[in-house]
Amino acid sequence: MSTNLKYFYIISFALVVVAVILSMVYGRVYVERYIIRTTAERSNRAAVEKFVEVVWAKHRKTLDYLPCDRTAQGRCPDITRLAEDYYQFFATLPMLSYELYDNTTGSKLLTDGRFADDPNYNERSKNAFSSAQRGTISSDLFFGYKHAGTSYNVVKTYFPILVPVSPEDPGQTKIPAVLELVYNITPFWDNPMQVQIVIISTAVVLFALLFGIMYYLTYKAEKLFTRQYEQNIELINAKAVAEAESKSKSQFLANVSHELRTPLNAIIGFSEIIRDEVMGPLNNMQYREYITDIHLSGVHLLSLINDILDFSKAEAGKLTVDIEDVDVTKIMRNSLRLVSPRADEAGVALVGEIPKEHYILRTDGKRLKQVLLNLFSNAVKFTEKGGTVTLYAWHNVTEDNFVIEVQDTGVGIAPKDISKVMATFGQVENKLSRKYEGTGLGLPLSKKLVELMGGQLQIESELGKGTTVSIILPYTAPDKIAPIDVSAATTGQGIG
Repeated sequence: MSTNLKYFYIISFALVVVAVILSMVYGRVYVERYIIRTTAERSNRAAVEKFVEVVWAKHRKTLDYLPCDRTAQGRCPDITRLAEDYYQFFATLPMLSYELYDNTTGSKLLTDGRFADDPNYNERSKNAFSSAQRGTISSDLFFGYKHAGTSYNVVKTYFPILVPVSPEDPGQTKIPAVLELVYNITPFWDNPMQVQIVIISTAVVLFALLFGIMYYLTYKAEKLFTRQYEQNIELINAKAVAEAESKSKSQFLANVSHELRTPLNAIIGFSEIIRDEVMGPLNNMQYREYITDIHLSGVHLLSLINDILDFSKAEAGKLTVDIEDVDVTKIMRNSLRLVSPRADEAGVALVGEIPKEHYILRTDGKRLKQVLLNLFSNAVKFTEKGGTVTLYAWHNVTEDNFVIEVQDTGVGIAPKDISKVMATFGQVENKLSRKYEGTGLGLPLSKKLVELMGGQLQIESELGKGTTVSIILPYTAPDKIAPIDVSAATTGQGIG
């Protein structure tokens, strides 16, 4: 695993641990400041109101004299009954201590005498006490108070004593005293502390385990990605080598084909002169047959060489087409006538289902004728004697294109082998595959030519049920419609 990724996991784990600890600490502060204090204030508000109603109202006159300094001149009231009622009232409440302070001087009016042995117990929060003096209930927490050898954690809540200014005017109130109620929160405080430690420890362990698992999975994934990256690099290099070899092969074939053209042209030209007896008659009929075979073989070989040259140009991106207004109807009829002798020799019926009107499209007429002858040759080649090869053509108004289909009733191609026959030099072996020799460049070259003309070439086939090859060209409406040549029309008729 990379160093940066390791640092990332270590820092992430440390941040998570710090976040857990801080959340627990601040959670404890929240419990301390809000939950405990708010609970103490809300739970005893009614008790304080009851104290004012029962004890304060009963001993109001006595309380008015308090605090009283017995050492000074003057008579202090007897507070025995007041103290009894005071202790009796708060004895029923679950609290450690209860003190009553004068609001003006802050001195104690009544006390229960507890925690007298702890000098720190009389400490009170100035802010909380001041808030109560102004009429607001307030609380504060104190820790470590000792009584009889026991340490306590307590919350002190200060309640302002609201009483009427006079019995005749109950709407006007005053705050003559502040009541301090002390609650023991030691059990509640210690248990959460222990729970908090357990939670923090558990969280740290769980996060450590989680990050350990993530670290391991990332390590494995990184190794896998590294291996895949290396394999991809190898594949890219292998692809580059294969492309270079393919380019070299295509260049070699192009060079060889170009070099073969010159002697082939001589062979074709001289064999044609001898076949036509330009320089004198051939008295031996066997020689006439030989020279005819030589001429046909030369023409066929030249056609194959031209295909190789065209395909080499296409792969190099140098093959071009000459786009012009072309009478595609005428091209289809001429192509049918050219392939008719081969179809007759193979015993295959050639049918043209093409429109009578002449369609003028902007395309390359020479290349379109080359494609059609390739498709017709393949169709005748793979159609058994007695079969049919049909040419269909129509203007697809819906998609605004012109469709040419060459359909045969031959052996067909399995769907899984269609990609194979479209590959360079690809051929599917069957009992008719060698009826006419070929290089396997016909369909791939035809596809490239159609695409250069802005169209598409599609194949649909099923084994034993024939093949349909479609040429789909963009339709450009002609400016003029050529006159109908009824004598040349071949619609629905066999040719040959």
